[in-house]
Amino acid sequence: MIGAIDIGGTKTDVGLVDEAGRILSTRRLSTPGLGPFGTAMEAIVRVLTELAGEELLTGVGVACTGPVDPV
Repeated sequence: MIGAIDIGGTKTDVGLVDEAGRILSTRRLSTPGLGPFGTAMEAIVRVLTELAGEELLTGVGVACTGPVDPV
């Protein structure tokens, strides 16, 4: 199972896909409502954890606009 995160200016979609790319579950969050970076990441991790339950994630993909600091 793979975590999928799409961070946009107004919404952040968090979901799970299987190895074939089929969407298993999703949840939409309001990007402005997520707050500062650390708080936003905690919310995204919490949602991924809730969606995955006891399943192990084998990877996470993140899409977002603008520059990204890979560190």
